[in-house]
Amino acid sequence: MIAFDINMKFEYVPNKPQKMKELIDRTIAYAADRIEIEAKAKCPVKTGRLQNSIHQWEIIGGRAIAPDTPYDIYVEFGRYKQPYMRPAVDNTRELIDRFMKRQYADLMKEKKVRKK
Repeated sequence: MIAFDINMKFEYVPNKPQKMKELIDRTIAYAADRIEIEAKAKCPVKTGRLQNSIHQWEIIGGRAIAPDTPYDIYVEFGRYKQPYMRPAVDNTRELIDRFMKRQYADLMKEKKVRKK
């Protein structure tokens, strides 16, 4: 499994804590989807088993993405040295950053609705 952190720096948004949680959840889901797609595209294919085994699941505080074969570690780090997970993370960082900034900008544009 490849682990990575998304560090988000933003200013405090008063009266929008639920919206901020939704923004973070959307960003994590988007990041996981993009990394999974990119990893499958970069994965070396001989039989397709490794590529088809790449999937994501929920963990506490986010999502995990990993292949599920007995030899995936050897392809990524070992004897074959054909990395596909690490480049997938590296190649999607900018997309994730742009997505998060766009979501945050949209959140900040929302007008506060006053209850009467």
